[in-house]
Amino acid sequence: MLNKTGGSVLALALLIALWQGCSKPLVKEQSAKLSSEQWLEETLATMTLREKLGQMFIYYTDTHFKPADEEAWRAVQALVREHHLGGLHLWNGEPYATAFMTNQLQALSKVPLFFTADLENGASRFRGTVFPPAMALAATGDTLCAYQAGWHTALEARSLGLNLNFAPVADVNNNPENPIINTRSFGEDPQRVANFAAAFIRGTHAGGVLSTAKHFPGHGDTKQDTHIELAYLAADSMRLEKVELVPFRRAIAAGVDAIMVAHVNLPSANMNPYAPATLSPEIMTTLLRERLKFDGMIITDAMNMWTVNRSYTPAFATVAAVKAGADIILAQENIPAMIAALEQRVQSGEIARVRIEQSVRRILKAKARIALHRNRFVNMDSLATKLLSRAATDAAERAAERALTLLQNDGELLPLRDFEKTPIVLINVWETPQSPFSTPFVQELQRFLPNLKVFNLHPQTSQAEFERITRAASAAKAQMLPIYTRIASWKGEIGLPKTLQPRLAELLALATPAVAVSFGNPYIYPQIEKSTAYMVAYDDSRLVSVAAARAVLGLEKISGRLPISIPNYFQRGDGLRLEALQTSPSEPAAAMSPTLRYGFPEEAGMSHVGLDSVRLLMQQAVRDSVFPGAVLLVGRNATIAMHEAFGNLGYGEFERPMPRNAIFDMASVTKVIATTTACMLLYERGLLDLDAPVQNYLPDFVGKDKEKITLRHLLTHTSGLIAFRRYFIDYHNPQDIVAAILKEELSYPTAT
Repeated sequence: MLNKTGGSVLALALLIALWQGCSKPLVKEQSAKLSSEQWLEETLATMTLREKLGQMFIYYTDTHFKPADEEAWRAVQALVREHHLGGLHLWNGEPYATAFMTNQLQALSKVPLFFTADLENGASRFRGTVFPPAMALAATGDTLCAYQAGWHTALEARSLGLNLNFAPVADVNNNPENPIINTRSFGEDPQRVANFAAAFIRGTHAGGVLSTAKHFPGHGDTKQDTHIELAYLAADSMRLEKVELVPFRRAIAAGVDAIMVAHVNLPSANMNPYAPATLSPEIMTTLLRERLKFDGMIITDAMNMWTVNRSYTPAFATVAAVKAGADIILAQENIPAMIAALEQRVQSGEIARVRIEQSVRRILKAKARIALHRNRFVNMDSLATKLLSRAATDAAERAAERALTLLQNDGELLPLRDFEKTPIVLINVWETPQSPFSTPFVQELQRFLPNLKVFNLHPQTSQAEFERITRAASAAKAQMLPIYTRIASWKGEIGLPKTLQPRLAELLALATPAVAVSFGNPYIYPQIEKSTAYMVAYDDSRLVSVAAARAVLGLEKISGRLPISIPNYFQRGDGLRLEALQTSPSEPAAAMSPTLRYGFPEEAGMSHVGLDSVRLLMQQAVRDSVFPGAVLLVGRNATIAMHEAFGNLGYGEFERPMPRNAIFDMASVTKVIATTTACMLLYERGLLDLDAPVQNYLPDFVGKDKEKITLRHLLTHTSGLIAFRRYFIDYHNPQDIVAAILKEELSYPTAT
């Protein structure tokens, strides 16, 4: 970061200065010395009306390499430098280019910029860790998976310069025909969606990034893709309270920083029947601001989507959105003209100046919340250590494995037994034409099935090729049908094309049992209900694909539960549990640990100088009466490099020289050796939030004011609990001791 890596930032500044077409950076270093409130007030006081209006726009670009004289890139720089843009939405890009470009643009901006992205599944758009989609996380049944996804995604995003994530999706997906939400949602149960969305938000904040709940007032029970057409949400006020608004209320309670409003029409809100919520004061002001008491940033969905730009001029839509209550206009075209249109209406009194100041104050407050006024840059030197960390990939892998949901398994076809000897045919089923290539699912299977026959079936597969597929499937002992149906903007539909139905029916009518795996939309089951086994993987990322391959072979267990219902077939919560088979080679028995041998420090990979400093430290501690004496053994690589005794066994009558074979009472070291180390490991893996209430992990930890105690308070001895008690005198088993500790009342105020 800027205040810790001066050399890196200096190098970056030199690169920026040499970049063609860049003007003098506008960053004022003195802002780092101000408190958040001071910076907000001073910045707001010095801004012109046009500068304030510029803060209310987020434009868009990618972060692939761009020549310095590229017209579009120069236009982006001009928006930042001359029109005081509030931020940029980044579609995708290469990591180092992303970090470099965010740094460069931050250097051009008078006010720190938002850099936003749709990181619903991790930072994969920028080659970061890929997490399973929201519905897969919910299938694990563990909100900790959502917390970890939010946390690791935020850590990676911040290392790239991204600071506002347009996630999580807080929509309740209770419409199987929804073409755009689907697996992006945590499911169809409002409370479950709320719990997982709140966990994702907390994780995002822990990673230092702002969060966004979307798509208000709810996009889950719609049949339209708002990229193409206006979507309608047929819900009255009572239904809204029971379903759509539940996750958004929870998100607000969890401290969500922004709420994105969708291009959805809600007829029951008495709004214009032809207008989207993004232009509706009834939705943004009456419902969201006043009824839900949300005082964070309200962001429109992208204003360049067909829903808006085919029905409204850009200027009309922009002015209407601001008048309706939007703080930030996302992805609008011709921003200088939009600023001028707003400026004209402010000066005429059509839009009150105080209304603009309210929005800009929210924006600046959010930027200060993550200390952008103190440090807006990222350290490119450490980027390689931040992306794709072992902790992040482990968390994503665990979530992928736990999400797999088995809904049908006739004749206990899965897991496949003796698969090395069983002729199996795999037929990739694609919704669109595909060139032959090896998927991660196939690659993992081929590690164990080198003779696996692989085919591809899609709408343009020839009749001759399909006949070849049919012959191979007929001769096999089992056929595997990985099905790829992706959720994508502008498609307007979800599921398998009707042209594939007759051919799938023909394959499923064969005597060869079929394993269907959905790498996407779980609702496709009615189209393949004749399959022998049906498993939902929710996504086709590499981690999910590898987990699915290992699961069908019995190398991993299957334990996911369906977060939605599939009408007439499966209910929410359905899922068959399968334990892993012992089909992989057994782990070799652990060899007996070698005997430690005495040797020279150099033989242990250590130095005499370092050990001499330790020896002096121990001797000084004895002289200072830190302890009467000690025995120190230092070993490495099975070699003892140092084994010495210092001081005496005790004071007074025990003042005898310390022998090297002295026996010590090992009291009070468990907390240091075991508890603290375990907490460190769990924290690194994203499994522990030090600032979360203890009650999140131990619900029975109850009592007056104990809901305020966090794990950090426990670790720093500031919880307020009694310092010492001899529980072993009154209780004689661990369960009773733990129960007694949980019921302890506070002896002094927490955090003192």
